[in-house]
Amino acid sequence: MNQSRKNFIFLCCYSLWVSGIILVLGTTTSSCASSKQTASQEMMAELATIPEKNFNVDITFVYPLGSSAYLSTANLGFTQVRGNSPTQINVDGDGHYIAVSGDSVKVHLPYFGVRDVVTNYNAIDNGILLDTDYEDFKSWTDRKGKHIEFFAKDGFERFRIQLTFKGNRSALISLFSPQRDVIRYSGIISETLPEEG
Repeated sequence: MNQSRKNFIFLCCYSLWVSGIILVLGTTTSSCASSKQTASQEMMAELATIPEKNFNVDITFVYPLGSSAYLSTANLGFTQVRGNSPTQINVDGDGHYIAVSGDSVKVHLPYFGVRDVVTNYNAIDNGILLDTDYEDFKSWTDRKGKHIEFFAKDGFERFRIQLTFKGNRSALISLFSPQRDVIRYSGIISETLPEEG
């Protein structure tokens, strides 16, 4: 009888303990969910102010794919200026951008990575330079932000460019090409389009 009473008391205490944990977690989760909902609504209102086909993103960071071929040369130290690492390079203030105006795109981006096929000889700049019309434009908005995707060509090279706009006018850019490793960029949406030159 004494043993069964101890078991009963243990089960009651254990039940109270479990229900207390559930109550605390439930309260914490619901308060986090409501703050996420508010932040999401604020972010969506901000994203609605960004025009789909008329914007400029000033690039601040480059995130090269950390392939073994790239890392073997990057670890020699040329990317480690200004506190950079081989997979995160600060280019803030260097004049790199992506600008969409109407049905055309201008791109001036640095490229750090492996290029499998080279189709332009005697190139002055080994970055990604585009001044062309784009095609297959898509735009959608979800919980993660406002997304834009399109394709643009430079000679024989076709790029797929994906942009994700987040809160605080920040943007993430992913650039895909069958001739190069994938590379990502982050930047800030600016009010002014880049100057000609």
